[in-house]
Formats: sequence, structure tokens, C-alpha cells
Amino acid sequence: MRADVGGHSFMLTESDVPVGIDVSEKPASFMAACGDLYFSVRGGEPFNVMVSGESTSERVGAELFDPSGVSVWCDPKALWWSGWRGRGSVASGLWKLRISRPAKDRMEDFHVDATGITGVLFLSSEKHW
Repeated sequence: MRADVGGHSFMLTESDVPVGIDVSEKPASFMAACGDLYFSVRGGEPFNVMVSGESTSERVGAELFDPSGVSVWCDPKALWWSGWRGRGSVASGLWKLRISRPAKDRMEDFHVDATGITGVLFLSSEKHW
């Protein structure tokens, strides 16, 4: 695994193995990072996926896709905790959370939280456990 560490941030540039971000104990914090995060869901199990900007002018765009690729929730300018609450017969498999620049204000510090899943967000749909 190669990494470029600069300032107060860590930038992962390449990995040949699965990389997981632990959200089992607390939300994961990010800084101006766009891209897709993946997580496993067992069908029928309730779960939540939430995103939040850091302050009144720091927002984040987010969209959640079920295992078939259908968008089930979207917030293009999340400021405070916003998200999707999966209840009942949700699909089993690998879900995708797409993080993007917000439609309003700026993107800097933001957080992602998930409960009711395995507790790990993966950076690749090909490299996960």
C-alpha cells in the first residue's frame, strides 16, 4: 500500500488489498474527499447511513444505491446529520454510498456514520470482505 501524508491529512493513493474504514464505534471523519464507499447489508436487518458537514458552511453531497444500482436516497447539500434509514425487507448485498461536492456552499470536513451494518466502509467494490 502506498500513501502520501501531507499537512494534517492522510491520502491513500493505491492499495492491492481491501481497505476498510471502521464506523463501528464512531462516525468516520473525512476532508474534502469525493468517491464511493461500499458496505455489506444482510437482508431484513435495519440499518442507517448518515452524513454531516462539519460547520454551518461546510456541506457534503451524498447518494445511496442498493445492490442492484438503484438510488434509494440522495441529499446534494447535507449540512447536519442527514441520511437513509433502512427498515423491513432491504436487499442483501453490497450497497454504495457516493460522496460528492455539495450543490451549495463548500466541501471541507464531513462525517459518515452507519449503524446496523458490519461496521466497515470499503473503498472498492472489488476489494472487501
